[in-house]
Amino acid sequence: MTLIELLIVMIVVAILASVAIPSYVSSVQKSHRTDAKTALTASAQAMERWFTQSNTYANVAVGSNGVFRASANGYYTISFGAGGATNTNATGYQLVATPVGSQAGDPCGALTLDQADNRGAATNGCW
Repeated sequence: MTLIELLIVMIVVAILASVAIPSYVSSVQKSHRTDAKTALTASAQAMERWFTQSNTYANVAVGSNGVFRASANGYYTISFGAGGATNTNATGYQLVATPVGSQAGDPCGALTLDQADNRGAATNGCW
């Protein structure tokens, strides 16, 4: 095998890697979004149970009453949109899943879910 053949093989491998790695990263980030969706949905169910029992969405803190503090695998932290760690709105809520760690570079950014089942993200097609 000559040096030129070896260089050609290395160039082909580099081209393939430059195409495959971003695709792989995007696929991994997409699969990690399921972690946020699960945590948001379960937390929204907990908020609805709280509303059924107390006729208000207010006074629920992250980490209590079934509202998650972080997603199961730790790729997202959960908070309330307007109230931060505690919901202060008696008639509604907005849960926000903020990506952390390796997921922080996700182009979808923070995922949101509110009492009317409105789902949001920084870009379309993330939910």
